[in-house]
Amino acid sequence: MPPSPRAQKGYMLVGMVFWFISRGIFYIMLYLLAFIIGGMDGPILERIKNIPIPRIQLRPRQQINTSNFNISYYTVLTGAFASPAETATHQGKLAEARIRSHVIIQNGLHYVCVGRYMSANEANITFEKLRDKGFSTAIVAGPVQ
Repeated sequence: MPPSPRAQKGYMLVGMVFWFISRGIFYIMLYLLAFIIGGMDGPILERIKNIPIPRIQLRPRQQINTSNFNISYYTVLTGAFASPAETATHQGKLAEARIRSHVIIQNGLHYVCVGRYMSANEANITFEKLRDKGFSTAIVAGPVQ
């Protein structure tokens, strides 16, 4: 049994709406593709080959001077800074990694430390955890014998 004329009009209306929406989506996607790729000259393969690759610059590892650092316990030093602003920035990075730190000011330097330990073994455990989290400049410091 064929559909009624009213049903045929409904089918036509649904079909036309779907056709217009899908055509609009197609043109929007075509425009976006042309906008993204169109900013460069030449064939597409050459455009892809000519995309600049960012250069990575490695910074030398920061050495922490502990020659004038006197404490009576073991701790893990993550940085030594001359200015309070640099110290606060470094402490912010530690806080983002959910690591508690404290600052010891001696001889004009701000030493950022993590933990207070009675033995070097306990400090080494924290040192390994910090190194795994990306703080490669950390060192274990303790009382001078």
